[in-house]
This record gives sequence, structure tokens and C-alpha cells, in this order.
Amino acid sequence: MPTPASETFTVPLPYIQEYLGLGTTQTSSRLQQPLDDAIIRAETNAIAEQITKSVIVDIVPAEGVTARGGSETVHWNLRTTQQYLRPPGDSAAIQPQINGPMTRMGRDANTLQVITSVIIEIDPTAP
Repeated sequence: MPTPASETFTVPLPYIQEYLGLGTTQTSSRLQQPLDDAIIRAETNAIAEQITKSVIVDIVPAEGVTARGGSETVHWNLRTTQQYLRPPGDSAAIQPQINGPMTRMGRDANTLQVITSVIIEIDPTAP
């Protein structure tokens, strides 16, 4: 049975700030592990079904905000996904591909008080 094309989860703005290390002493674990787990599921399903799967991170600036704002999409092939997730890959080299959109969408969510999204697409057929 096919799996959904995407998995969406909602993340409070402070989690994004922690993930990016912006002015907090807490670790990024509140976002990092769920994000990695979602990427692993998308990668597994993309390989099994040979179609692109996505992880959508909705960034919510405050409770009660419902208006939608912009989004940014990161496109990964399997090699990039594996490099990000698994040793001896260099996730530090790939991390900016996520951090840039997370920073911009987090800033927009905060400034504009709208829900923004970062979409990570995993294409099993891309070179």
C-alpha cells in the first residue's frame, strides 16, 4: 500500500531557534530527532515506492496563529540524504541546506506572524 506523499509536523518557533542555536542554551534535540526520524521514513518510502517523498516542517510563531505564509523547498537525492543521515557522511556539509531555509522561514514566521514551511523533498531517481 502506498504511503502518503508527505509527512507534515508542526514546530513551535522556539524549537527552530534552538535547532539553529539562536540565543539559547538548550540543545536542538526537541527538533533534531523528530526531523531525522521523518527524513528516514521519507527516504525509506521513497526507495520502496520509487517516487519523491517530502517532509514538511510547519513553523508556528505563536499559539492561535492560523494564517499561512511562505515556504522554501530543499531538494535532495538519495546520496545527499544518506550523507546527511549516516556516517561516515558529513552532515555538517549538508546542514546549511536545511539551516538557510529554517532561518529564513523562522524569521518570516516571527516577523509576519504567519505559519511558514520548510519542505525537504527526497527524490530516489535524481542523479
